[in-house]
Amino acid sequence: MSIRRMIFASLLAAGTAATAYADAELSLAPPSISLRPLVGAYIPSGAQHRELSSSILTGAELGYALPMPMRLVGSVTWTPSRDRRLSNERFSILQYDAGAEWAPGQRAGDGWQWSPFIGAGLGVRSYRSKQQDLLPTQSDLAGYGSLGGELDRSGFGWRAELRDYVSRFKEPPATQKTTRNDLMLTAALTIHM
Repeated sequence: MSIRRMIFASLLAAGTAATAYADAELSLAPPSISLRPLVGAYIPSGAQHRELSSSILTGAELGYALPMPMRLVGSVTWTPSRDRRLSNERFSILQYDAGAEWAPGQRAGDGWQWSPFIGAGLGVRSYRSKQQDLLPTQSDLAGYGSLGGELDRSGFGWRAELRDYVSRFKEPPATQKTTRNDLMLTAALTIHM
């Protein structure tokens, strides 16, 4: 199954699951789109920590709140990391994700609203080294689980999120792929459109 089909299937499954959580008694917010510029920390763990350094990350996220306690999200992040094994060589990690969040506290209202959430998604991670002969560019499938919260008021809000990623990585010069784990902790400004 191609990566595009897997992302589409996960979004379709999330939308189907969203209808199961709809509660007719709640006064939920109407569908809306939000843009979230974000900044945070990339924290490798396990085998990934022995090879990559922790680093800052930047990016943006687009959210679509459904008229039920479910949001669809898509994000792009960039991390400038260093490879600890290859003489501290710099390289970039680009992450592209699509997923869904279940946010039971998402309600219509004029005051500040707190909305905790849990989520999951799939994406693609690309590793790009400045020394292509040592570590050629590679792109691999990645999945995540997340939890966090958003504090909103009318047109804007603040958001904090922790994502736990599981991804694949091909070791140079070997051809065998291994499974890796890392965390991304982000803070974002939410702008509702």
